[in-house]
Amino acid sequence: MASYYQIEQKKRIDLGFCYNDCIYYIEKDYKKLHELGSELVFSPNENTPKAEELAIVIGLTNTNAKSIVVPEFTIYDGKEIKVAVIGSEAFIDSQLEHIEIKANLRKIESRAFLRCRKLQHIMLPNGISFIGEEAFGSCSLLSEIEFPEMLENVQARIFEKCELLKYVYINNKLSYLSTSMFSECKSIEKIVLPQNIKTIQSGCFENCIRLESIYFHKNIECIESLSFAGCKRLTKIRFYGRPVKMGHEAFRGCTKLKDIILPTNEKFPAEIFIGCKKIRKQDRKDLLIESDFSERLEYLYKWESWKKNYGYKLLKFFAIPLRVVSVILFLSMFVIGYVLVSLIGQAVLSVVFSIALISIGVFVMLTIIYFTCNLLFRVKNNSDDIFKYITFISIFIGIIIFIVIGIRHWVELCFSVGSSKCGN
Repeated sequence: MASYYQIEQKKRIDLGFCYNDCIYYIEKDYKKLHELGSELVFSPNENTPKAEELAIVIGLTNTNAKSIVVPEFTIYDGKEIKVAVIGSEAFIDSQLEHIEIKANLRKIESRAFLRCRKLQHIMLPNGISFIGEEAFGSCSLLSEIEFPEMLENVQARIFEKCELLKYVYINNKLSYLSTSMFSECKSIEKIVLPQNIKTIQSGCFENCIRLESIYFHKNIECIESLSFAGCKRLTKIRFYGRPVKMGHEAFRGCTKLKDIILPTNEKFPAEIFIGCKKIRKQDRKDLLIESDFSERLEYLYKWESWKKNYGYKLLKFFAIPLRVVSVILFLSMFVIGYVLVSLIGQAVLSVVFSIALISIGVFVMLTIIYFTCNLLFRVKNNSDDIFKYITFISIFIGIIIFIVIGIRHWVELCFSVGSSKCGN
């Protein structure tokens, strides 16, 4: 059954029209228009209010375009209509490098610019009040973004994996930074939080590996779980003013973090700073509350780090290649054995069976090593299924060949015993 989102998308596409660079859809639903800020006008003789129609950008007329302008107005049925929204997935996976957006825009819906990997520059007009989920996700060449003055509602992951994003200017109206908002933005070095920011939601700056310092103003109230996890260059954090609520493992894996000033000298559970091995012992004693739970988390973090740094390499460079070699050895031994028995006779049969048994042992051992490593490290890659198929197919073929050779050997043995009895 199609979701509401899919139905809405299909309706827009079916009713869309082209004008210059973009494809548009005219929104006529007065409730949605009201949400977009269009004034409702009630006529004395009608129960349903009317509102100024607005246009939604839903796609490109030329999918290979490098640069476009989203205008203030589009022309429909001979009249000008304001362009107020860039719709969901409007420019997804496009080749756009530069976009100019005019002043009437009020909303950017989810995934509007997702995976625009060549997008380098975009200026957002100040009238935008809403940016949807993953709106600019994986725009890997985008280096700078300035939040519109009216922006007050942002959804999750809007700049996730923008790897070259370095300069971020946050407006004074937004009161929170959303879930995974800048996750995997590997070029951000510094963030200045305006006074109005009160909440940093979970995973907001996770794995921003170049983020070095951040100062929290006195109005900050909540830092949710994993907000700064994996910020390996983060060396110091400062809190001022009121007590702050911190989520689970908020600073997990900040391996260079050593300078901490917490608000009002209050203590925090040690699990917030799991993997922060450079925190001074005295600070750890003065500022953190150790527990069995935090110790277990610390142990698990070390185990996860070892797996990531060494375990995966062992799996890739040892278990997998040897397992493939063992599969080839396993198959080739039976094929060679079968050919030798056919051409030379039973004289080499015992030797071939010995070699075959050794190859089986090697194969089973390496297969066990591989699956043990895979179970421990939980590595998921595209080659896993291929290796599984190779394993099962090779075992199946090997067993069949082994049975055929065994039956042949048994039959020939029976005939030789019968012939010797007849001769006697």
